[in-house]
Amino acid sequence: MTDREGRPAPSPVLVDSDSITVDIPTARGPMVFPVTTASIGGVVHAVMIAEYGPLSGVSPDGHILRTAVLDRWPGARVFERRSTGERGADPRGYETFYVELEPSGCRTDIDLDEVSALFRR
Repeated sequence: MTDREGRPAPSPVLVDSDSITVDIPTARGPMVFPVTTASIGGVVHAVMIAEYGPLSGVSPDGHILRTAVLDRWPGARVFERRSTGERGADPRGYETFYVELEPSGCRTDIDLDEVSALFRR
């Protein structure tokens, strides 16, 4: 038996759009955040949360966001897309950067190439 015959073909990454609802103590009610999920074999292994948007004010605590994701997709790596400007997700042009949400809620720098690879089809 050759190596090719003995190993199953790797499952493709399925990238999909979804959302999470987050209860934020300082907000008037729950907020919905769009997310992009990356799954292999039906298991979500990475989630990218979109930035908080121009109407919501400040970005929610990272721990609250991470918890909302892990309640739905246990074991997933949690990332967040952030805006460099004060206009949040304003579609008229802005720059973004990406961070990983740690268990403590801290936002840490990530290797963009590594994370991009997680979300490639």
